[in-house]
Amino acid sequence: MRGYVAVAAFVVAGLQVGIVGVEAQQEMPSATSVSRESLNDAWWTGPILAASGATLPRGHSLIEPYFYDVREKRSNSFGTSSYVLYGLTNELTVGTIPAGGYNMVSNGLNSSSVEMGDLTLLAQHRFADPAWEYSVTRNWVLALDAAYRHNRNTHVAGFNSPVPGSGQKPAIVSMNTGSSESFVFAPAIEYNFRSNFGVIVGTRVIPASHNTNPTITPVLAINFVH
Repeated sequence: MRGYVAVAAFVVAGLQVGIVGVEAQQEMPSATSVSRESLNDAWWTGPILAASGATLPRGHSLIEPYFYDVREKRSNSFGTSSYVLYGLTNELTVGTIPAGGYNMVSNGLNSSSVEMGDLTLLAQHRFADPAWEYSVTRNWVLALDAAYRHNRNTHVAGFNSPVPGSGQKPAIVSMNTGSSESFVFAPAIEYNFRSNFGVIVGTRVIPASHNTNPTITPVLAINFVH
């Protein structure tokens, strides 16, 4: 799921936004005032695509493994990626994102085994963390990601080696993939057992668009903060 630029991440989680300001609440009668809850009362795991805008407190760690299945017409791509993060300071979080997967194809070769993919290194500095969030209850949370991705054309040039012993010469290969774009929607629901432990279940949906096949990807993630 890397490479996606989250243009909007609406997380229905955590903080109740009052209709009136604090000063107005103090002036109004208690019967008509709107109470505000502490941010510490909010429990959430974060959405599927967009990384959290908040950094970890110094000395705290976060582990969040994602498990998913990219379902296309003739293939299933099972995979996992995990956020392993540590709060170096209150404003700086560092960590890694390891990934692995296994492909099953109905009309071709499957993966021989589960293999590791790219290892992403992450460093995140917080300049500010303004956010607006709302929880259905303290435990139940609704989330929605919306993203857009654009890939430029890739040119491939080389030689296609013939079958050994066939006597044929290597064939010249020259091709262009063309540009592509995709729109992504990922609705999800979270359940938080405690303030530092929760799960999120959702589906990433990519409709068919320019040079992009439609996919449906069920996703499950477990979030633990220490």
